[in-house]
Amino acid sequence: MEAKGNSCGALMLALDRFQKDGYRPLLNEDDYQQMKLEESLLPHRAEILASENPTKAITEATYGIIDKKIRQYVKTCKDEFHVDKVTLLGGIIINTDYGLDDYFDVRNFEVIDLKSI
Repeated sequence: MEAKGNSCGALMLALDRFQKDGYRPLLNEDDYQQMKLEESLLPHRAEILASENPTKAITEATYGIIDKKIRQYVKTCKDEFHVDKVTLLGGIIINTDYGLDDYFDVRNFEVIDLKSI
């Protein structure tokens, strides 16, 4: 039997941990990715928890962090590309119920001229 799940288990675990009193980031080498996710979201914790919809807020904060990092990577690695332009498409995947189509909410679509960055 299938059951409903969250779009991103790692984000929902981070949200659950953020909502607990006395939350402190843990150094956990066995779950390094979860640790780094929570570490990157920690500056947004108060804003996420104060939101009317913390699930949406943590998703939005994560998108913002990822978008910023990708832009930094493109800038840092621009000489590795053997093209003049790079196209970025960014968004959030919205999972729906089983048997239904999922959605992609486009947040960014742009062509970056690597010579100008």
